[in-house]
Amino acid sequence: MGKSPHQFARFALVGVTVALLYIALYLALLAMGMAQTLANAIAFFTAVSLQYAGQAAFTFGKRLADTRQMIRFAVMIALGFVSSAIITGALGAAAGLP
Repeated sequence: MGKSPHQFARFALVGVTVALLYIALYLALLAMGMAQTLANAIAFFTAVSLQYAGQAAFTFGKRLADTRQMIRFAVMIALGFVSSAIITGALGAAAGLP
């Protein structure tokens, strides 16, 4: 089954919406006085959950309660997190960036 331009647009819409929601939630939690680590964790897990639901149902028209799909999504999120940690942690520190 080929991917339509509409499916790509839905994928992008969900991604942008979730990214904006993550930022807004994170900043709101910080403004309420929450510790940075906890605010980030709550915003991240909320965003990831909404991203899964949005991409599965809205973008791809799949059932949400699909164990194999959930595992694939979790693996991709974990790989993205590890990549981000390496880039921002190791490479940032090596370049002398905060």
